[in-house]
Amino acid sequence: MKRYFFTKKVLLKAILINLTCLFFLISCEQNLSSDQPHIATADTVKWDINYPGSRDYHISFKLKKGANVGTDAFPGAKQTLYFSNKNFVFEDKNFPFYSDTIINVQKGDENYEVKVRFNGISCFFPKEYRQKHNQGILIEIPEVYELANILWVLSQEGKYSQTLPKNTDYISEVEQYFTPYLKHPIFEKLQVPDSLYFTKYYE
Repeated sequence: MKRYFFTKKVLLKAILINLTCLFFLISCEQNLSSDQPHIATADTVKWDINYPGSRDYHISFKLKKGANVGTDAFPGAKQTLYFSNKNFVFEDKNFPFYSDTIINVQKGDENYEVKVRFNGISCFFPKEYRQKHNQGILIEIPEVYELANILWVLSQEGKYSQTLPKNTDYISEVEQYFTPYLKHPIFEKLQVPDSLYFTKYYE
C-alpha cells in the first residue's frame, strides 16, 4: 500500500482549513422553531431518515425531556417524524453546515421539546476545490483504518452508502483481492436492522 507524508507547511495549511470550516459550522447554525404542538400517543416516536439515492431508514426514539435526534448533513437529506395529528418533515437545506429545529410535542398533559438536527460536515470540500488542490496534500492512512473501510465498502450496508468511493481503480483492486473472503463471519456481524443501524455504525 502507498504511504504519504505531511510536510510542516502542508500540515499547517490543513489545520487552518479545518479551523475555517469549524468557524463556518458555528456561524451558520440554523434554528427553526415550530410553536404548534405535535400530538404523540405513544412513548416512542417513529422517525424516518432518507438520503437521496439510498434506502430509507425506519427507526424510532423514546420521547423524553431534552430529546435530541439527528443525522449527518447530506444534500437533499430528509428526516420525518410521525405524530397522530401531523407529521414533521425536516429537509437539509444548509449542507454542509449544521442546522437544527426544535418542535413542541404534547403527550397527554406532558409537553416536550424535541431537537431535530443535521450535523455539520467539516471535511466537505466542493468539487472545484478538490480539482484545484488535487495532489497538493498527501496523507498517511494507518492500515487498520484502511482495512476497516474496506470491510465497510464490501459489506451489504456499505453498498447503500453515498459517501464511500465506488467506481475507482482502487476499489476494483480491493474487490478483486477480497472477494474470496466475503463469507467471513465479520460480514454477517455488519448486517444490522434499521433500528440499530446508527448505534452500530458508531460502535
